[in-house]
Formats: sequence, structure tokens, C-alpha cells
Amino acid sequence: MRTDLQQLLDHLRDVVEDSDVPRSDIDEHLGHASGYLSQLLAGHIDLKYRHLIVILDAIKCSPQTFFAGAFPLPGPKLGERPHPALEAALAIDRSIIGVYGVGVDAVRELRERLERVEQTLYGDEDTVEPEGGFR
Repeated sequence: MRTDLQQLLDHLRDVVEDSDVPRSDIDEHLGHASGYLSQLLAGHIDLKYRHLIVILDAIKCSPQTFFAGAFPLPGPKLGERPHPALEAALAIDRSIIGVYGVGVDAVRELRERLERVEQTLYGDEDTVEPEGGFR
């Protein structure tokens, strides 16, 4: 398994355990039988973006908070300026709000775009394309 995927699954497992929401409730929220979440976290079922969004919704954790914890940006050492590339990346991260906006509608739009990419790449038949096709 790729290191970044394992890191994501490990962090998701930690966040789920810290949430105090029973796994059976999360399975139900996902619309699957008991044990589905455990299979996802073990890597036996491919984790898709829509799974992650539904799980985070079930445990009341925002995607921004989750990803910030899963892949924290390295910060400069005390008294040291960040590398110019890091400063540029941070500026881009801040400007993304202008592209997608904020709130639930922005997450839905991003989710729809990612699902269309998944469908194009993997031919996933479960993915439903929203009306209007690609934007």
C-alpha cells in the first residue's frame, strides 16, 4: 500500500476512534452492513473520496480539519523564515477559498468534481454524474 494512503487510513482510524461515534453508526451512515468501515480502514476495500466525506460527516469532522491533521504542512523552525516554495504554497492554499468558496456547497461542488475524475479514471459505475455534465 502506498505510504500516503496508509498515512490517510491511519489518521482516519485515529479520528474515528477519538470521535466516540460507534462504528456501527458510521456503517449505517455509509449505507452498508456492519463491518464495512473496518474493511475500509484495513485497506480491504478501496477508500474513495465519497466514503471519506460520509465518514467525516458521521463523526462531525470537517474535511479541512481532517486533512490538516493527516498531512500537516511543515513549519519553519523558530526564528527561521519558511522556504519561498512553502510561502507560495500557503498563498495558493489561502487563495483556493476564492475558487471554491466556503461551506457545505463548496464541499459538495468539490466532491462532485472529484467523483467525475474518479469516474473518468476508474470507470466507477456507482458514481452519478450531476445534471449538466462537466463544468
